[in-house]
Amino acid sequence: MTLTSPLRYPGSKRQLSRYVQDVLELNGLHPALYVEPFVGGASIALHMLQLPSVKQVILMDADPWIASFWQTLFFDTAWLIEQVQAVEVTVERWWQFKNARPETTREQALTLLFLSRTNYSGILEGQVGPIGGKGQQSAYDIACRFPRATLVKRIEQIALYRDKIYGIWACSWDSGAMRLLELQQAGEVSRNAFWYCDPPYYGPRKLYRYEFSDTDHEQLRDFLMVLRQPWLLSYDVAPAIRELYTGAQVREIEWHYSSVRSRGRELLISNSLTLQ
Repeated sequence: MTLTSPLRYPGSKRQLSRYVQDVLELNGLHPALYVEPFVGGASIALHMLQLPSVKQVILMDADPWIASFWQTLFFDTAWLIEQVQAVEVTVERWWQFKNARPETTREQALTLLFLSRTNYSGILEGQVGPIGGKGQQSAYDIACRFPRATLVKRIEQIALYRDKIYGIWACSWDSGAMRLLELQQAGEVSRNAFWYCDPPYYGPRKLYRYEFSDTDHEQLRDFLMVLRQPWLLSYDVAPAIRELYTGAQVREIEWHYSSVRSRGRELLISNSLTLQ
């Protein structure tokens, strides 16, 4: 069974999921713990959930809406399904979600799902408009990417793996990483871990609610280059990133960027893994 994210998420790495598994097999790795500090649409995490060796999964994101969505999907499944089946998908409702300031876990989860399915290309940045435009003059209306039955099926299939979820944390990657290392030190979670990191793009893209500064990119590099656990990092191609990761394993592959409907290049970087 292929698990597909209910979210439309810019820069989705769904096409990379099999590659990640192949890298693990090539390197003889059978991680018991899977860690993703920038979970976003969770395409890789959904694939990793199905691997027999993976017993625990920890997901993190600095955007509390994203963490709330995945918390709700796994542990408040029936409520989320009810909302998907009942919510009106109209421009009027879009404006309500667009201007909302959701505070509860449920409110944040539904706001994220609705906007990711109705915003142009799933972009969450504040200036983007709805599919079909605010005047709905396009051949595609605002509801064209909100297939209720399909979304319900996806949610139900993913929620079957809830027992593997150790934690879903709304936090910055660095505070989450420190918390995780402490849990490993205390024996609460496995040290047989694999980290997959897909941080925000290098440079301004305005696709997400939370972006990275140059300092953020450097701090992530500093952490990963001394982490004594296997990790794989995906990045947009930029000379500055190649320079940051001098000495690491780097491979450039062709990639399809869902947010701009074109093909580009992507960097895959690791500390000790052999990359295909």
